[in-house]
Amino acid sequence: MSSPLPSKNQMGIWIRNYLRHPLQVGAILPSGNSLSSLMTARVRISSPEGYVVELGSGTGSFTRALVSQGVPQNRLILIESSKEFVSYLKQVYPAATVVHGNAADIGYHLRLIGIRTVDHVVSGVPLVSCNKETRERICDAVLNSLNSGGSFVQVTYFWMCPIPQRIIRNYNAKRIFSGVAKWNMPPGFVWRVEKP
Repeated sequence: MSSPLPSKNQMGIWIRNYLRHPLQVGAILPSGNSLSSLMTARVRISSPEGYVVELGSGTGSFTRALVSQGVPQNRLILIESSKEFVSYLKQVYPAATVVHGNAADIGYHLRLIGIRTVDHVVSGVPLVSCNKETRERICDAVLNSLNSGGSFVQVTYFWMCPIPQRIIRNYNAKRIFSGVAKWNMPPGFVWRVEKP
C-alpha cells in the first residue's frame, strides 16, 4: 500500500532544497509512511530523561513517526543543515530542540544543550553521497554519542549498509538489516547498528 502524498507546503520546501542541494537532500521526495514506520519501529526511550536525535530531519517525516509512536517532542533533538527546513521544523515541532548544524558535529551540538549521550539516533543523512572521511566522521560521532544499548538507524537507497564496518567494529556494535520500504519512492533500505 502506498503512502499518502506530502502536503503542498512540505513539497514546496522539499523541491526548493532538492534543487539547491540535491546531494545534501538525498531523496527525490520526502519519506513516505512505510519508510518512516520502518525507520522508527524499534526506537523507544529507555527512561524519562532519554533523548532521540534525528539527523537530516528535512520536513519531519521520521519526526512525525517518532511522535506518533509516543516519543515526546521535548525528548527529540532535530539536527538539520538547511535553514528553510529548520524554520519549518521549529513551527511544526515547537517543543523539540531544533538545531541548525552539521550531522558530523552531533557531539558538539549535544554538549551545547547540556546532553552527553542519547538513546537513539535516526538518520536521513545521505551517507553514500558523502566522501569517505565525512561518512566515517559522522558515523563515529553518532556511535560515540549513544548510550549503552542505544541504536543508530540509517536509511539508504542502495542495498549495502553505508555505515563503515571499521567504525562498527571499533564500538563492538552489531549491524542489523531492518528491511526495505519497497513502496517508498525511491525504495529505502534500513540498517540499524546497536551499541552494546
